Amino acid sequence: MLTSLTACSQVRVFKELADMPGVESVYIGRSVMMLAGENIVSNVSNQVDFDIRNVSSIEVITYDGTQSSTLSTLQSRSQQILNGQNLEVVVDQRSDGERNTIYVQPSDSTYMSFSKIVVLNYDDSDFNLVLIEGKISNTALTGGGDDSDNNH
Repeated sequence: MLTSLTACSQVRVFKELADMPGVESVYIGRSVMMLAGENIVSNVSNQVDFDIRNVSSIEVITYDGTQSSTLSTLQSRSQQILNGQNLEVVVDQRSDGERNTIYVQPSDSTYMSFSKIVVLNYDDSDFNLVLIEGKISNTALTGGGDDSDNNH
């Protein structure tokens, strides 16, 4: 059993950011997702447009503060980490000092599913980053239709 739990362990991509002063972080790994099973599915299914059972980990980094040096470091360091993740930008919106970017890592060349989705949002006082890893159907981004392709 210990071997199977070790095999399921994930590496926190943004651990370095989580350790910064004033930053709040949440990491939910594969083992917890598997143990929680249907409880997570039933609690989250009305809020997201994909099957949470196919998610292997979720990492969330937030900062709501006024230290411009912390915000600047979060922005630059997160971008360096993201650049090393082999991700593609699918949405990049900038307006009135706010930036919203969605990155994906396709599972294959058909873009029917993704192994990573990252949502990054920040402005001059807030920073929010969410990384979802697993097998996520493209309907999670498009908001379309049936999600039954996730169960392969």
